[in-house]
Amino acid sequence: STQNQNVIVDDITAPVANVSSLLDATGECSASVIAPTATDNCAGTITATTTDPLTYSAQGSYIVHWTYADGNGNSSTQDQNVIVADTTSPTFTILSDIVSCDGHVSSIAPINVSDNCSSNVTVAYTLSGATTAIGNNDASNEIFNTGTTVVTYTLADGNGNSSQFSFNVSYQLIDVTVTVNQNVFTANGTGTYQWFDCTNNVSISGETSQSFAPTVNGDYAVIVSNNGCVDTSICNTISNSGISSQTMNALMGISIYPNPTNGIIYVNSTSENKNLNLSIVDVNGKVVYNHSGLNGKTNMIDIEKLAQGVYFIKINNEHDQKIIKLVKQ
Repeated sequence: STQNQNVIVDDITAPVANVSSLLDATGECSASVIAPTATDNCAGTITATTTDPLTYSAQGSYIVHWTYADGNGNSSTQDQNVIVADTTSPTFTILSDIVSCDGHVSSIAPINVSDNCSSNVTVAYTLSGATTAIGNNDASNEIFNTGTTVVTYTLADGNGNSSQFSFNVSYQLIDVTVTVNQNVFTANGTGTYQWFDCTNNVSISGETSQSFAPTVNGDYAVIVSNNGCVDTSICNTISNSGISSQTMNALMGISIYPNPTNGIIYVNSTSENKNLNLSIVDVNGKVVYNHSGLNGKTNMIDIEKLAQGVYFIKINNEHDQKIIKLVKQ
């Protein structure tokens, strides 16, 4: 006898994902996904497929839809999140504080600007303090007022991230006014000094103190330097009977020593003198010592009680006057 037996092979079990929940694919500038796998009872390892893109470069959130198919009509699906989110701000090199000598500056735009994602970083600036203004890119074309201005740059990458830095631009006018007192010029501003002979258009050698006592009639100015800036005063004129030409001054043979001194000075002359008057003036033009009736070739003067500093000794007779700078140590 015979008998038939049917054999039916019918896979009805869908693949099972190897990971129950896929990790989010993330990146700041872009993100990519790799196909996950599943295990099938018949086919073994199954690699997922999708019609969605595998790489994303635009900022945002996306979903990749994966499908596991075993080739026997069974399939399962699984979703994976993709997040592209830039969280890094632009970088730059911080600029140092700047001193302007005339209210203008150059090359103060941000340097070494870069961003991890964007090649188009926008730059804006704000000026506050002595000068107020807003603008884009470079503040170098602004004209700064006297005083201190705070320059603040803001850099934005277009993805919601920004960074800032600030520095100061200081514009301080140099005071080049000069006070004249007792035939002594005194520069009113602070800094370093160089006195200038306007008549002969030459700097006066050794005259670098804040005060200057001309020994010859003429026009004089002072060059003041401060914080890297330089300015020159107007030319001031000395023309009076208190100062004579060097060639006619009868007191040219008088000298002072030691100079600098710690307290005792000697007034020495190459010729006999009678009834000379001597006064000592500080840098502010104040007379701090008087002595009359100097006679002979050598006279000793005690100025030990005077404070340390720069003074001017004025020696005169009926017709002439001589001024000598003295340093008291």
